[in-house]
Amino acid sequence: MSKHLHERGSSFQYRRVFPQDVRTTAGRRELTRSLKVKTKKEAEIEAALLDVEFNRIVATARGTGQPNEATAIVLATRLLQSKGLLTSEGAVNFPQIDPRKPEHNTIEKQLRVIKEWEEKYEAAYDQLALSVASITPEGEVVETYDSASPHSRAFLQLTGQEAPKPDYTLHDAAVLYIETNKRKVGRKADQQAKSEQQQWLRLNALADWLGDGNRDRGYKTPFKSIDRSVAQRFKTYLIETKDWTVATRNKALEMLRAAFNVAGYEYDLAGWNNPFRKMSDAITDSKVRYPFSPSDYRLWWRSLLAWRNDNSEAALIGLIMMETGSRIYEVSHLVVGDLRLDADVPHILVRNNQLRDLKGVIEHPAILFATLPMLQGYLSSLKSRDPADPVFPRYSKPKGNTNLSNTMNKRLRTVEGMQIEQLSAYSARHAFKDRGRAARVDLAVLDYLMGHKTKQSSVVAQGYGTGYSLTVLKEAAEKINAQQDWGYLDQLAY
Repeated sequence: MSKHLHERGSSFQYRRVFPQDVRTTAGRRELTRSLKVKTKKEAEIEAALLDVEFNRIVATARGTGQPNEATAIVLATRLLQSKGLLTSEGAVNFPQIDPRKPEHNTIEKQLRVIKEWEEKYEAAYDQLALSVASITPEGEVVETYDSASPHSRAFLQLTGQEAPKPDYTLHDAAVLYIETNKRKVGRKADQQAKSEQQQWLRLNALADWLGDGNRDRGYKTPFKSIDRSVAQRFKTYLIETKDWTVATRNKALEMLRAAFNVAGYEYDLAGWNNPFRKMSDAITDSKVRYPFSPSDYRLWWRSLLAWRNDNSEAALIGLIMMETGSRIYEVSHLVVGDLRLDADVPHILVRNNQLRDLKGVIEHPAILFATLPMLQGYLSSLKSRDPADPVFPRYSKPKGNTNLSNTMNKRLRTVEGMQIEQLSAYSARHAFKDRGRAARVDLAVLDYLMGHKTKQSSVVAQGYGTGYSLTVLKEAAEKINAQQDWGYLDQLAY
């Protein structure tokens, strides 16, 4: 028998003295409890539970943490089983009523059985509640719930109650989504950094709006309070105040839908619906591309030329994109070793390097004409020209593409006479395709010049230099640049 358990005739008492340093906090000298049980077995179980309670009070007073959750659950389970409230399998053992039995053959008898069971249940409930109770310095017992307490969790589990769900905030949902996306396989460090930057940019926009400019306050918004009406008002805010394109706004709304899906599923909120479901600024077809018209093309080319004095790197990258149809990251993340400016056919070799991994892009040359002297002049200003050095250091960092794209598109929106809403710096690539078709360039050659990974271009790439010679590619590029409607680039002042 426990040394803290004392038998007095047919009754049992638990008595255990607190250490000296705990008595002031506990508000008493000892933990004493008269046990209303009939058997020594029941008394031992209750004494074990009181030992757990005693240790909890001591640990709390000393700031040393909580008792073991597993112990609390085991002891509480034994208590409920000893009182006939749980089966040996751990299921609630409700009273079985059989009207055929003499003890159950009247309503009064049945009600008496149920009442007795309920009284037993309530007594066990009160006993378990002691494990959840907070004890004030004055010795007052106050029943409470602490989500961090193993006793609380054991108590709720074994009394068939559901723990209250935390009041999750927008910040909780944001962190959950970001962390979930970190687990995507195959994503490189620079790709992950870029992805996270975009995710936080869009989540921050929502938090800023919810907090009226106070981001911290916005992130404290209860997650479940953000309903469809809130999402609709946020969309209106984006349209009316944010200098974003339709595509950018739609990407933001799509990402928020995904973030809220992840959080909503994890939080398991009853009756919750994603406020951003089926929401977009406008119906867009991802296959629809908006190339520069010939007049837009000439306007943007001249704007980039004028921009070189203010931002030489961005302007030159934009000009090379215009001439070659290259993607933004194909140019921004070049290293000096990728340049073939002294070759019989001057070109840039678009390939994987230490700054990037061009997934879905074949290694191919980008032929230079009008931009060749510009690039040569720019290189002369670089402090170092080691083959591993970035050509455009300002935009070669992991977040450089995003910054560059934003900078270019901001510049583009200042050019008068262009279809601002539908165009971006990337429109130069789509224009290159149109220019190639207008010049009646063989489509396979055109795909190869643009780095498209088609069945035919992949075969050519495997034997680079034999399928399409640089001479053939130069002839095709000259045809593209010679389109009068677009303006032959050599004839545009630079």
